[in-house]
Amino acid sequence: MGKGSIAWLALAASLLLAAGAAGHAMRLQVRLANLETRLTQALSRASMADRAMADARRAAAEARASLAVATAPDVTRIELSGQPDAPQARGQVLWSRARGMVLTAANLPPLPHRKVYQVWVMMARAPMSAGLLTLDASGTGSVFFAMSPDIGVPLALVVTVEPEGGAQLPTGPSYLVGTPAGS
Repeated sequence: MGKGSIAWLALAASLLLAAGAAGHAMRLQVRLANLETRLTQALSRASMADRAMADARRAAAEARASLAVATAPDVTRIELSGQPDAPQARGQVLWSRARGMVLTAANLPPLPHRKVYQVWVMMARAPMSAGLLTLDASGTGSVFFAMSPDIGVPLALVVTVEPEGGAQLPTGPSYLVGTPAGS
């Protein structure tokens, strides 16, 4: 074999080696892309599981708090009735000065865009927002509100429609209203 043949063989071997290395590099890139996709999916599932666990913990804590209110020795039951904008609506509040309150509502109509249901505790000095009420698709919802034990029994409980995020004072129409017995 001559020098020219050896050079050609060396060049051919180098080209084959380069082609093999390029093919191997491409396979590694595909594997890496697949692994990155699987890692992203696993991280997404882990994040969803974390959110589900946090939601479950919140629901369990709210259920414990609601049960504590329902079984409190000082519990007062306040019936809420629908007002002209929601005549079919009904609700109930279980109030315990020591443990808070649980409001359950049904048959509330769907809200306009950017509106929320807000729960008010009407006191002699001024209305106090307990918080927002979220409903399911059927207009039903239940929520626990932690209340300061020193506020006393309210004059009334009212559910109004307010701008998204709630209001400092009631501004919208009342959909549910109830007064404690003896008020």
